[in-house]
Amino acid sequence: MKKIAMLLIPVILLVLFSSCAETKPIAGNITGNYIVQLKAGDTIPDSVNAELIFPEADVWLAQSLKDVKAMGDAVLSYSPERYMELLDYPETTDDTYFDSLWGLSAVNAAFARELDIRGENVTVAVIDSGIDRNNPDFDSDRILPGMDLVATNRPYDPSDTSDPYVGHGTMVAGIIAAKINNGELLAGIADKVNILPLRITVTGIVAEGFVIRALRYALDYGCDVVNLSMGVSGKPSAEMQACVDRLLEKGIIVVAAAGNAGSASMTYPAGLNGVIGVGSVTSELEHSSFSNHNSSVFCAAPGSNITGLVTNDHSAVKTGNGTSYAAPFVSAAAALVKSIDPELTPDEFKQLLIDSCTDLGEPGYDEYFGYGLLNIQKMLEIQLEKLGYPVTAD
Repeated sequence: MKKIAMLLIPVILLVLFSSCAETKPIAGNITGNYIVQLKAGDTIPDSVNAELIFPEADVWLAQSLKDVKAMGDAVLSYSPERYMELLDYPETTDDTYFDSLWGLSAVNAAFARELDIRGENVTVAVIDSGIDRNNPDFDSDRILPGMDLVATNRPYDPSDTSDPYVGHGTMVAGIIAAKINNGELLAGIADKVNILPLRITVTGIVAEGFVIRALRYALDYGCDVVNLSMGVSGKPSAEMQACVDRLLEKGIIVVAAAGNAGSASMTYPAGLNGVIGVGSVTSELEHSSFSNHNSSVFCAAPGSNITGLVTNDHSAVKTGNGTSYAAPFVSAAAALVKSIDPELTPDEFKQLLIDSCTDLGEPGYDEYFGYGLLNIQKMLEIQLEKLGYPVTAD
């Protein structure tokens, strides 16, 4: 027997991704591996083929059910590892703005700019497909080196834009942090945040183990906010819940897309306890037809016809649809509030959302809009008053 420690094993998920061009995995299917949480302080046999992927929660990735059984009584829980997907809908590329930045107006983002609250000294982890840091709408000094977890935990290479899904992470990050008033294409909500890009997919499909590795990296880095514009329908994973719990204990706000099935089906990580699940609204402030409606929806944000940055074409924009693009509105809002109140806890931020969101749909909480539409102006007014700085913008 041995004390729990990192096991050096072949990461077979990488083999799966290397062949994605031939057969793309399907979200919801199992990978053949298992996510396992051990009892604290227990040991496992040397013969077990497993990798410790989140030490703070004793969560391992086992290669087979046989390996899980070989762990014996040390096992607290286990689940088959499944594939998740980035939660965008079909999008188009163009060099016009369509309805452009309607989302910023809908959530009253201009109030933060008037007060010059722009997310300074806050780090948001974008767990996604990477970022085109060369886009002039980003402040390259605020895009941190990050990590490419698909490529065996190497430092993230921003020049690797060979897969079209690299654009998903770029669009998500742009909603959060595209530069304001720089004469370029778009504007984000919190353009002075630091973005930590953690690349977990090059196809839009990602195995759960990669997400857990990225969560651990965000925890170890000391991020303030984590954005997860991905998910999979089905029963929430107890093992991923344990990992998220460690982030919440450290004061990290975790935001996730509620899902694009247009049904009451639960998607996780949005469905995990403590995670802020975000549904989507249209420019008419109606429920987006694709947006899931269930108890995981904590609030709503713009997600239909969202204009975003394009990878490798810095003169164009694109429109996207999906709860993938609603989630970063809330992540950006969290960054704004954390910049004026660094001690704000995840529970306090959730209460702030409850107190500040604009009610939509049925009075009070409902499963289509949660507690309502994100309202950045009211959010900041409430928090500034709590801090002893009541203010109203001109």
